[in-house]
Amino acid sequence: MPSEEANVPFELRLLAYTPPENAGRLGVVLSFFFANLLLWLALQNRPTPSKGGVEGEASQTTLEKSVFATRFVSQIHAIVVTYGSSRYLYDFHFGAGPWDGTGTRPIENQIFEFYIGFSVAFFIGDFILCTVLYDMYGKTFLFHAVVALFGFMWGLLNRQPNDEQLFWIAGPMHWETSTIFLNNMFLFRDLCPSWRWLQAINGFTLVVVFGIVRLVIGWHSCYTIILQVLKSHASGRVSGFIAGLIVMAVGLMAVVNLMWFVALGFGFVKNMRKHFGGKSDGKVGSENQSSKKVQ
Repeated sequence: MPSEEANVPFELRLLAYTPPENAGRLGVVLSFFFANLLLWLALQNRPTPSKGGVEGEASQTTLEKSVFATRFVSQIHAIVVTYGSSRYLYDFHFGAGPWDGTGTRPIENQIFEFYIGFSVAFFIGDFILCTVLYDMYGKTFLFHAVVALFGFMWGLLNRQPNDEQLFWIAGPMHWETSTIFLNNMFLFRDLCPSWRWLQAINGFTLVVVFGIVRLVIGWHSCYTIILQVLKSHASGRVSGFIAGLIVMAVGLMAVVNLMWFVALGFGFVKNMRKHFGGKSDGKVGSENQSSKKVQ
């Protein structure tokens, strides 16, 4: 009896699963990497008005402009991959032809591979930035960049002919939804520092969205991913080494997300007390310090 995969048109199977398609995937990665690089350089070198109208006194230092450029590029990435992962997860659970382990949805898979390539391009730049500016970003950000880069690259170039591995990527990628509001916090402070009410609304939304996406939905996704990885290992589709790495990474991220959520919550409360009449704890930007722990 012919397998379900045999019913997939040859052109789609060739395009999605054979090595020549890797060239197309790498083309997406390189194109968006250079696009991100050019945008970052343009923002980092943009002219800024003088502070208080005093000639020669720049309103932003080079480091401050670099942070703004990084957050701006990160914001584009977060919005795009949030859409891509949301679309894939919705189709995965509710669309026609739900996942059955046979690889019968090549069109949807190819569409999502585009967003994985987009994310790989971003994390190449993120890895370079965290390496060059290690003293500023630290080991946590560098670790996050390495895990995301190699995890997404593995999923993009070493995928089996079914969509289970794409689901393992789509779940964690969807966590980037909270990054939108994290980046807003930095962008609002740069673009509209006097709009404290907007920063307060965004800070509250960040905590709520982070809790929903990374804890409520995130923990369920982690549990589902771990079960699927173990089943795939038991059936011989995934090696013990890869299965162990995925289970360990997903489990640790579930714990880390809880720690980050607590840090964001306390940081938000301290920031609101500072800006809206409460006693200051003497530390500048408490929520900012907490947010540095969150990607």
